[in-house]
Amino acid sequence: MTASEAGWPRLLRRQFEFVDLRIGLVRLQNLETLLRDVLPSRSYPIEWVIYRMTGIDSASEGAPTSVEGEALLPELVALIEDMSRTLGPLPFDPSRDLSVDESARRLGVSSRTLRRWRPRGLPVLRFEGGAGGPRVGIRRDQLAWFTEIHRPQVERARRHRVVDPAEAETIRRRFSEGRADGLGESEAIRAVARASKRSDSTVRRLAGLDRRKDAVLTGRTAQDRRRRLIVRGFDRAISIEEMGIRVERNPRSVHRIVLEGRRDRLRALPEAIVVPAGVERTDAGRVFGVAGQLDLRCRNEARGTLEAWLADVRTERGTDSESARQWMAAMHFALWRARRHAEEMLVADRSPTVDRVDAVESDLRWWALLRERSVRSGLASGLQRLEQSLGREIEALPIPRIRELLDRLIVTTAAVVDGFDPERRVLDHTLERACALAASRMMATVDPVVIASTARARVDLGAVPAPDLLGPTPASVRVLLGVERWWRRVGGLLEGTRGFEVAKVRYGLEDRGRPRSWRETAAVIGRPASHLRADALAFERALRLHAIAGSS
Repeated sequence: MTASEAGWPRLLRRQFEFVDLRIGLVRLQNLETLLRDVLPSRSYPIEWVIYRMTGIDSASEGAPTSVEGEALLPELVALIEDMSRTLGPLPFDPSRDLSVDESARRLGVSSRTLRRWRPRGLPVLRFEGGAGGPRVGIRRDQLAWFTEIHRPQVERARRHRVVDPAEAETIRRRFSEGRADGLGESEAIRAVARASKRSDSTVRRLAGLDRRKDAVLTGRTAQDRRRRLIVRGFDRAISIEEMGIRVERNPRSVHRIVLEGRRDRLRALPEAIVVPAGVERTDAGRVFGVAGQLDLRCRNEARGTLEAWLADVRTERGTDSESARQWMAAMHFALWRARRHAEEMLVADRSPTVDRVDAVESDLRWWALLRERSVRSGLASGLQRLEQSLGREIEALPIPRIRELLDRLIVTTAAVVDGFDPERRVLDHTLERACALAASRMMATVDPVVIASTARARVDLGAVPAPDLLGPTPASVRVLLGVERWWRRVGGLLEGTRGFEVAKVRYGLEDRGRPRSWRETAAVIGRPASHLRADALAFERALRLHAIAGSS
């Protein structure tokens, strides 16, 4: 089997399978040495990479499979970190190793910035602590290599722009104006951060919302903060064991905190406005599961440009809406079932179980993707009515005005979809008509003088990204869509890697699929869920690292 057939990341991981501890440690050391010889700008044959890892010349049929160093580095880093945990804590040698905090001080950056640089060639290894407990650190040689290869980036990170009083006052004024315009606290912070090119934490601090420095992190305050960090780490595909190391808690305590945090998030679910008929039937899950299978249209369009997206939306004018009705019926069912199971779990007032929490979260993921697809189906008529109100195509407006109108149109269409009953069969009760009327009401609130004054010649939209149809998703559900968003950013780069087949079924990454719970995933694949979770976690971690590397 050639590297192109098996997937080169999987071939690299296979070099650590079925080897004893001694050989595994040797290959891990070879892998660390190899990492310092890889340059992001060059290409490397996979056969050469395997030879450097194992010392075995792997002859392959056909032309050698090459991979860019920029794509190879994150995979090597993930493999080194995984093997460091699998093989057990390594002995910590002060002459060769540094802690993460000491490494950050030597670079002159924060430890958070240093951790963000990991996919670029800075693996964090697990070592034995002085008192016998594990610790994390970085090799001195690897830190020196990274500093030399990425010197401009390190120098930029060292130069921290101090916020002067005038800028601080501007940030506070913009935040107050955003709140006065009806933006939520988090939305106003993000908007000001983008406008001022500062971080969200800086805006939060200057707006007087960061109280952590004024509070002593002891007792309940420290405990609440630790709980938030643990749940956030779970959302970012960090393993229970690693989170336990970071917060100095045993894995059982971390697992319990994660479950309780996931359960508490389910207290703020969206309202089920429409309840479709037949939801109480014993076979309702199977029937709506077939009707609610999703295509790849929204996922593919999310990676495209605004120009292509507008062209695709306009092609749906006049199409049959029966598929949209089926999606909306399944959408209402998914939300109804999620709310029912969540209420049962919260009323029971007992410790949550993995299966019950996971079943609700899976239904919410399914609901969000069905809602996105239904919104996409209703945008054609809404866009048509919007442009009729404008008297011109939307491309004739400046890009900021285009973004503003499309964001409002997407939110308006989502509200229509939430309250649309697909089973009501009366004259003129169609999604197209409902979305068109909603767009007309929306445009009635837009000042035509402002639009006319900002109109100008047609602009090039080929470099503008497509709108995010998952934007109107409630925050309590949006946090569950991390894998979906990472996958849209990375695309098919990780197909064939460890855990992909499991994640494909669990998160509905295939065509005509849907998100499933662990119990449903195990039934489809034919293996116990306990045997699948490790592979799925490895895939999610690799996916997140590639998504971060691709966006930075």
